[in-house]
Amino acid sequence: MAIAKSEFNKWYKQHYGTDYNAGTKGTGLVRPENMKDSDWNYGNQLYRYLEQSEADEAKRKEAIGAKESYYKEAQDALAKNYMNAQSVLDTGKKSQQQAASISHDKLMKYLPTQLKAQGLDGVGVSQTAILDANARLASDMGKIENQYSADVAELEASKSDDMNALLKYKSDDIDEINAKYDAFERERDNGVNAASYTYDTERVREDEAQKTATFETESINLENLYADKMKDGNLSQDEYNELKKYVEDIKDSVGESNYKKLEAVLKGYENSVAKVNKLAGAEVQKTDIYEGNSYELKEYGVGDNLEIVHNGKKYDVKTVSAAPSSLGLDSYGSNGDVAEINGELYACLPVRNGSQWFKLGKWGGLNNYQSFKDAYGIK
Repeated sequence: MAIAKSEFNKWYKQHYGTDYNAGTKGTGLVRPENMKDSDWNYGNQLYRYLEQSEADEAKRKEAIGAKESYYKEAQDALAKNYMNAQSVLDTGKKSQQQAASISHDKLMKYLPTQLKAQGLDGVGVSQTAILDANARLASDMGKIENQYSADVAELEASKSDDMNALLKYKSDDIDEINAKYDAFERERDNGVNAASYTYDTERVREDEAQKTATFETESINLENLYADKMKDGNLSQDEYNELKKYVEDIKDSVGESNYKKLEAVLKGYENSVAKVNKLAGAEVQKTDIYEGNSYELKEYGVGDNLEIVHNGKKYDVKTVSAAPSSLGLDSYGSNGDVAEINGELYACLPVRNGSQWFKLGKWGGLNNYQSFKDAYGIK
């Protein structure tokens, strides 16, 4: 019963959150909501094995109890028989001793008369006769006692042999009962082990199926998240890190192999991450240019013209739009800095509340912007 009981108790506590109450035996199991078929089927198998095991254990105890009662009665009867036999020996010994004593008493009573009739009534002859009679009595009593002792010893030996034989028969019968029910238990243990193997195999299959289904769903979710973050055409490092954390958080639910697939997808997303390449030495030379005149601007906005000087060359450009927040440029540079991001040019310019990055484009129909891109190998 050990395997069936331990496995059932383990299963029961795992799914019901408490130890199994043996007092509910016979009432059956109540299936918890949302329990998988494999869990329910396995638990019912264990429960049936447990009931069979408990029933057989009760039969084993009943059969052993019956044998013990039977042999107790046999031992009691045997002991009584030997007690009676002992009583017979005691009675026989007493009777023989009484008979010898009576014969001696009669002899001693009539001995003087017999001696006188035979003319042997002299003192010496009388004494000798008396001594002979007493010696004969002592001899008879000794023989009776010796025979009694021999009979008792034989009786005790026979009693011991018979009792040992009964104990041997009892032990053999109980061993036979235990062997019978032990065989049943081994057969059940094999059944429990087979059920456990099937259960474990099914759980692995279900777990893999669940992880695959989760992976398929999460792959779509990840793709949608990526598309949402790429609406403005850029993916900041912070946004990429958010996607990476999303994948990390679902690692256990999709399994190791599927996790590696999602990692490969993330690797592909890395190409979309905005690469901020600050152009060393580039700076805003003039603040606003219009018909050959330049004006100092304290604040910038979209549509302002400016000149960038880098490596001795000047480039006329204009602010096309504010840089999208998805680029995460707030942590890069200060006023006057210029950077290339994914093939586009951006400059950090003063605004009313501090500074802001602006996307730059060509100005006045000139090709300076294109030349600027070419100067940095921007395609």
